[in-house]
Amino acid sequence: MTHPDIGYWIGTETGCNYTNIYVSWAALGNPSQVCLIWGTDINNPKLD
Repeated sequence: MTHPDIGYWIGTETGCNYTNIYVSWAALGNPSQVCLIWGTDINNPKLD
């Protein structure tokens, strides 16, 4: 079962693999401010 406000999809584009993760603004409670931080696997530089 999928949830329309929270999810992900995996795909390829121009030979690169990627994962997109999304959360709707409403699922966060409609905050007036939000802080987003980039994350990756430092043990595998190919995941940047």
